[in-house]
Amino acid sequence: MPIPTHTAQFLEELIGGAFANQIDHALSEVAAGGDRPWQSRVQPPTAVTRGMEHQMNTARNDDQIEFIRLPEVKKLVSLGTTKIYTMAKIGLFPKQVRLGGRAVAWIKSEVLQWSNDQIAAARGQRDQAPASSESK
Repeated sequence: MPIPTHTAQFLEELIGGAFANQIDHALSEVAAGGDRPWQSRVQPPTAVTRGMEHQMNTARNDDQIEFIRLPEVKKLVSLGTTKIYTMAKIGLFPKQVRLGGRAVAWIKSEVLQWSNDQIAAARGQRDQAPASSESK
């Protein structure tokens, strides 16, 4: 059953053309009687995760991966459980790795790299603030 033209136009306007090729492909599969065109084979990265994925992957030392559990992560970053999981979900903190069952852990080098990035950002902002106040 083909999708009405107004529906296709609405979808393109809603998304703003960002995924126009994927929409066209899905619509052509639907028109051709395709099976489950909405299940994308490759999920596009979100704007938030594009930069963070690269940072998290480069922070990892593939020779020696050390997993740390939540209590140690909390000690290292001085954040609570909810904040850690919320920030990881939106791409602002390294994501946990599933070890099996309900057990998860973080890669220590990624958490340490995140901490170093926070320090660098804070010092960079602090160093700029006095300079602007001295010029007055």
